[in-house]
Amino acid sequence: MNINYLSDANASLWDEYVMANDRSTFFHLHGWKDVMESVFGHAALYLYAHDDDGKITGILPLVSVKSLLFGNRLASLPFCVYGGVVADTPEIETQLIEYAVDYAKQHKIATLELKHFDRK
Repeated sequence: MNINYLSDANASLWDEYVMANDRSTFFHLHGWKDVMESVFGHAALYLYAHDDDGKITGILPLVSVKSLLFGNRLASLPFCVYGGVVADTPEIETQLIEYAVDYAKQHKIATLELKHFDRK
């Protein structure tokens, strides 16, 4: 399994994964990345896991929010009700979360906020 950052070149594959997965929400769609970056001015870090054939197997949309009052945080997704990790297996979910935790540590981000839920 590989983890990469979403680019415009694979945005349609991201949205196809979102639309096909019953654990995803409207807030997981690629368009929210553009909103976070262009409207709110926050850096978006959209992670996706994929197999060796390039098939997406999990996603985790994250946004970097910097605040003088609250410090730096990484959230999925700020200003949205949901938007956390969605993955085909618990193992992929764990790997995406661990990647996000490592990223936060490396970049000295104090808080990682995940807004996912399980619809079991």
